[in-house]
Amino acid sequence: VETFAIGFGRPIFSWVRDDGVKWQIGWLPFGGYVKIKGQEFDNEADPYSVPDGFFGKSPLDRIKVAFMGPFVNILFAIVAFGALWLIGG
Repeated sequence: VETFAIGFGRPIFSWVRDDGVKWQIGWLPFGGYVKIKGQEFDNEADPYSVPDGFFGKSPLDRIKVAFMGPFVNILFAIVAFGALWLIGG
């Protein structure tokens, strides 16, 4: 992971941890994103040659990454709906 962001747009606040991952908080609080290493490359570059990049991982690891994004979104929606239901909303 190169960047982990909560919210979109220009970052209000950002920092870089010791592991080199840039964390940031954007000014539009409508979600977030994760920029994965090795997914953006030039036309001439081989995506499999990026050290510790997305395409350098096994197919099972790439499937897990692709699955977990939508899964966490659905899980969050169920938890948020349940919380609203419990408070009587």
